[in-house]
Parts: sequence; structure tokens; C-alpha cells
Amino acid sequence: MKYSYIAKSALKHLRSGFKLPYMVMFETTLMCNMFCEYCIFGEEGKFNDLKTRAVRERIFQRIDEMCEMGIFALSFSGGEPLLNPNTSDYIAYAAEKGLWTSMPTNGLLIRKYAEGVARLDMLEVSIDSLNPQRFAKRRGIDGLAKILDNLEFVLAQRRPFTTQINAAVNLENLSDLPELGDQPSHCSQHRACSFSGQGLTAPCLPAGPAARPASARG
Repeated sequence: MKYSYIAKSALKHLRSGFKLPYMVMFETTLMCNMFCEYCIFGEEGKFNDLKTRAVRERIFQRIDEMCEMGIFALSFSGGEPLLNPNTSDYIAYAAEKGLWTSMPTNGLLIRKYAEGVARLDMLEVSIDSLNPQRFAKRRGIDGLAKILDNLEFVLAQRRPFTTQINAAVNLENLSDLPELGDQPSHCSQHRACSFSGQGLTAPCLPAGPAARPASARG
């Protein structure tokens, strides 16, 4: 189904002169269960209201519309996307349609929703550091061990797929990147693991939340 859809999508893009959108990022909710020092979503529960969840009845229709348009990829985002309990159903529906699917997540709920997560083409887990104390300081919650355990659980059950580790980087955790990149145990055999960092501060700026991020990725 996926290859058939990709071919049809490519044809629609060709006929349009490549003027159609290639990817949609869908915010399933603005709610978050972390309190990262560099992010507004978990800030004092600012967005932790059920009203910030997407309305289930509309989403399947929107996915149909995306497919009709020829959208190739759909990313389920947030907040923490799995705080919307319908996200697993959205992932499964999009996968059945043939869309290439991905989801950035903090990893706290991927074990609970492992069946839905298993349908993704790319799973992106946010881990800034493998140092538990530094992780807790940056993320506002002592959850590193649980996230790594959840990730191992999900990886052990899934078909080959791409796992990406996302990290918000500044001088505070810059030295942790080599260790993050050298953790094959978190990316089981026959699975690819990539690493990306955002918010790398210039050397003259202080580390921590006061640091002003510059555009960086790598």
C-alpha cells in the first residue's frame, strides 16, 4: 500500500510542477508532561488543557484530504503528541493510507502506546544527555531511566525502522553529544539511528536557559 501511495503522490507532485506541499506537521495537542527549561509547552502547565487536543472526529477526514492532495509525509507533533490518546489511532490510519509517518516524543509514553508507535516510519526521541542529573535539570523531571527502558522495549518489538535522537544543545550539554552518538544499545541491530541537535549556543554566550539559541543542526 505504501509504495503504491508513494507512486501516486509522486505523480501528483509532478503534474503540479512540484507546487504541492510535501509534508504536514500535525500538532495533536499542546499539552506536555515535561517542564523543559528551554520550552514553553510545559511551562507551569500553560497548555495543559484538554481543549488543546485535536478533535478526533475531524482528523480522519483531514488525513483523507491530505492523501487526496498527494501529501507524502505526516509528522505527529505537540506538545507531547501521545498525551492525546487518539494519536495511536491517527498513526495507524495514516499508515494504512500509505503516508510516511514520523513522531517526535519525549519517550515517557511510548511503551504505553507501543502498538501505535510501532506503525511509525520514524520515531524521534528527545534525549539531551545521558547524565541523569543533567537530564533532570534540563527537562524538569527525573525520567531518563524510564525513557531509555521504554525505548528498548519499543525497539525490541518493531520491524526495521529509523530511530532519531533529538537533542536541544547548548554549552551545558555540548560535551554529552559524543556519548549520545555512541549508544548503539539504544538502536537495535538492523535499525538506523541518527542524531540531531538544535539551539547550539555561540561560545561567548552562557549555558542554560538564559543562553540565546542560534540556528544550528548537526
